[in-house]
Amino acid sequence: LTFMVAPLLSTLVQFDSEEKVKYLEPIIDPEAQTADCGSGSVTNDKSTCRGNYCFPVADKSKVSYLTGHHDYPAQDIMRIGDKPGSQDDVPLAILAYTGGTIVNMNDGTGGLSVYLAGDDGRFYWFTHLSKTTTSGGIKVKAGDIIGCMGTSGNAEGYLEHLHFHISTKPNMTTVPENYPNFIWPYQDFCRTVGVCGSLNPEQYPEYQYL
Repeated sequence: LTFMVAPLLSTLVQFDSEEKVKYLEPIIDPEAQTADCGSGSVTNDKSTCRGNYCFPVADKSKVSYLTGHHDYPAQDIMRIGDKPGSQDDVPLAILAYTGGTIVNMNDGTGGLSVYLAGDDGRFYWFTHLSKTTTSGGIKVKAGDIIGCMGTSGNAEGYLEHLHFHISTKPNMTTVPENYPNFIWPYQDFCRTVGVCGSLNPEQYPEYQYL
């Protein structure tokens, strides 16, 4: 567990329009998806989607993230205003970043997790979920709800967030020999969905991330 305190808040992603790349118009889906997260239903209108990619949390106004991560390239996408523990958890829909096949659903450290083999030849890992809404072997499209944000696994009792990472190789075990295969998600968000900066500039007294 790593504690990120005020001096490191400068690592919050800063919006820079010069970094933005051309991307497709939003997917228009008149029928919003819904899913049961146990503590309430979640909805996805695919407003964060561009072409074959979608930001992995449905409501980007409710989250923010750091450019850094301990040890290896990954992103902890934090729910704004959350306090440690489950008493104030709010269900947020977790979306398939791109189309692909669900490989498996669980990991000892990450708790309830979704491992997605993307149609783009890359591999995606979504962890610390409170619930999964799909199963191994299922084909999904970009923007399909695959789970709900939570604090399962070694995030239990801490801040609600999605741990997300991308790999060019199928072995996503977080050991040093695999780190060169990992891609920084915050850079990929800019390239694929045009989310190039801070999702909310709110200042935080403390970050805890896994």
